[in-house]
Amino acid sequence: MTDLHLTTTVCWCAQAAVDGHVNEDGSRPGPPDLDDTTNCPIGRSCTGCDTETGLTVVTAVTQVGILCVTICGLCAELGNLPGLACSAAAMQVLDHCGHLDIDLDEMAAAIAAEPVEADTGWPQ
Repeated sequence: MTDLHLTTTVCWCAQAAVDGHVNEDGSRPGPPDLDDTTNCPIGRSCTGCDTETGLTVVTAVTQVGILCVTICGLCAELGNLPGLACSAAAMQVLDHCGHLDIDLDEMAAAIAAEPVEADTGWPQ
């Protein structure tokens, strides 16, 4: 458990919970599903080719974390995605954390628990 957990105002846990978050019913939460795109917005156009049809949201593994991106079916099939600067990828990772209602520490812990390698093909 990190100090952040003890000082985060959104967590109702008592500071006595020294071994991590506890749900209100006393259970422990499972790791977040980092590939969940349920709350991720669909962009206006494909990140790979700018088409505005046949769009979907997928997750991508990067060196800085997992992010969500809007692509069309053809670009997903071909792996046609532009590279991202580290700063842009970092911002998108933080956005995806927001969509998952987790913080960056929780994403890092989930990745550490089940490591994945960054891939230039993006979609997972």
